[in-house]
Amino acid sequence: MKAFWVVLSAFIGLNKFSLWVAGKIFDVNFIFESSALDWTVSIVLLLLAAILLFLDYIERSDRKLNLFGLVNISITKVHDGNTHNASGANVTYITVQGDYVVSNDKKQNLNEFDEVKKLIEREEELQILIKSCDDEAKLNSYKEELNKIKTKTEQTKNDIITLSKTINLLSAKYPDQASKASQFLMNGFYGSAKDYFIHLQGERQEKKLADKLGIEYDELLQLDHTIEEGHTSSDGMIYYYNIWFSEDSPKEIIQKIEGVEKLGDSYCLEVSPWFFDEPDNYEPKDE
Repeated sequence: MKAFWVVLSAFIGLNKFSLWVAGKIFDVNFIFESSALDWTVSIVLLLLAAILLFLDYIERSDRKLNLFGLVNISITKVHDGNTHNASGANVTYITVQGDYVVSNDKKQNLNEFDEVKKLIEREEELQILIKSCDDEAKLNSYKEELNKIKTKTEQTKNDIITLSKTINLLSAKYPDQASKASQFLMNGFYGSAKDYFIHLQGERQEKKLADKLGIEYDELLQLDHTIEEGHTSSDGMIYYYNIWFSEDSPKEIIQKIEGVEKLGDSYCLEVSPWFFDEPDNYEPKDE
């Protein structure tokens, strides 16, 4: 709605009309003159205002919009730091306000994250050492380290902000996981939240691999497996991959995987170089 009023104000402001009155009292001519704004610009502004009103309607009704089957748009409401998805479940929504990460009325200063605090403490130590150091070699070393740590501090803060945005993206589809990650983040444990996401990413890849192998995710967890590159050309092109399963893998699970061969003490499955490729909309069947 804010964008709608901005566009509408621009339309009204740019389309000023002036009134010229000429002639005698009983012979009055009224001349209406518009500004030099091109009529096509006015039409575009009106269309844009109408689109914004339509999007506001979609947001209010929590609806999904499909544009000719090409683009899917889902707009969700945001109230009091929470985002409400179509199923009605409340999931944490994190915003960044200056030097703070905010969620559910809780504010966490970026400088209070464990990783950032350690860097800032080291910055303060180095600043004291620089002031009291008479050795030129050590002084240059301290200054070089200080510059690196300052860069690292800012980068870590940016990583925390990026992670908060990732949690928001995850919350629409996986609210429970996003809620847990946000708890780590809002407690100032950037490392824990980051590690949790790495775990989730690995789990998701394992589920996709189980789908491709034709077995259940729980069955894949029972297999001790490794993936290695097969023959590689001189220009780096990989011709195939080998998925190795240990000898003590449950035979009833191995037999479900088509194409597995017994090689020595292990089982091996040779797959094409595009085996691990996937379309953007691919999802494991059990998710």
